[in-house]
Parts: sequence; C-alpha cells; structure tokens
Amino acid sequence: TAATIIDSRRCREYNSLNPNKFTVRMNPFTPKHALYFLILGGQTMQTHLQYPSTDGIQLDGVLQETEVPKRAVLMLHGINSSKEEPLYPLFADRLLPLGINSFRFDFRGHGKSTGQSEEMTIRGEVDDAAASLRLIRERWALPVSIIAASFGAATALMLLEKHGTEGIESLVLLNPVLDLERTFLKPELPWAKRSFHEEGFRSLKEKGYLLIDGHFRV
Repeated sequence: TAATIIDSRRCREYNSLNPNKFTVRMNPFTPKHALYFLILGGQTMQTHLQYPSTDGIQLDGVLQETEVPKRAVLMLHGINSSKEEPLYPLFADRLLPLGINSFRFDFRGHGKSTGQSEEMTIRGEVDDAAASLRLIRERWALPVSIIAASFGAATALMLLEKHGTEGIESLVLLNPVLDLERTFLKPELPWAKRSFHEEGFRSLKEKGYLLIDGHFRV
C-alpha cells in the first residue's frame, strides 16, 4: 500500500524511520489545489448511522453512496475536529459523481459520538477506525481507500499495521501527524506548542487533562 501525503514536511522522515512499513510519497498538489478540485462537486444523499466501536462506544457516521459504485473511501478526521469539518462533506460530494461511495464518522469523544474526550486514546481511535472499516466492508464489496487528516493519519497507519492492507487500494494523508513525540511531547510546530507545553503538562498531572486549542480536553 502506497501512501500519498499532501503538503507534509515529514514524509522523508517517516520513510527513513519506518523503512519496512509504508512507502510515503509527496503529492504535487497543495491543500489549496485539492480544495479547489473538491468544490466542483454537487449535492448528494446521505444516510446517518450510529453503530458500536469494538468496546461498545457508540460512533456516529454518515454514508454517501451511489447506485453503481466502483470503490469506497473511509475518512478519518483529526483531533479536536469532526466528520463535519467542511473538507469531508466536500470530498464526499466530489467523489459521488465519480462512482465513489464514502463514509465519514466521529471518533470517540468527538462530534456526535459518545465517550469523553479526556478518555480518548490511540488504541481507542484505532478500534473506532477498525469498526468503521468493518461496517463499510460489510455494506459494500468494494476496494477501499482511506483519507486521513492530522492525527487521523497516525490512526490510519496503526490501523493498517494492526489489521493489514488487504482490500485497501490507497491511503491519502493530509497534513499528517507522523511523529507523535515531536508533535505532542516535544512539539516543534506552532500549533502544537500552543497546547503541549509546561503549563499544559502540569494541568495534565494535577487535573487529569490538558486543553487543546484552549477548550478540547485530552
């Protein structure tokens, strides 16, 4: 399985650190270009679903499907986001006329899914993604691609490492988090530095959580 990263500074680092996992290549389009192409899509019909993750947490998702589909896409959002971040409905609307079904969902502790954000773990997110992948495979006998953004990219890679790549046609990573230590524990980028700092870690020790973007508890 080859992974395409859009506008990431970390693809070469990931390849050097993980030579036996996935081959990650740069996509020549920037997110601005990708968004431009997505806006060309039209209106679609949606099916709202609620379903259990592997440990019983109730997840909330949206199916968009065409009468004669050729393939399917699973979308994984990032931390402190949701399935209704504008990019994902735009993806779904653009893909449907091409004969591509899509499914997007809220991870536990996000959006309309149950669970507390403070209890979110990487393992839990992998379980949520696995339950969602199983759901669309049971519904559609189609090759599946995964589009994952930010922290959802780490979840996607761990999902495929744990459950294998059979039936996965492609993997697209948008501004992905690939190095957890350099994103959360020793942050280097401005966004991460605003949340993962000495005061935040002190809050985590004393209160049991820290705040991302000033309001999202983890």
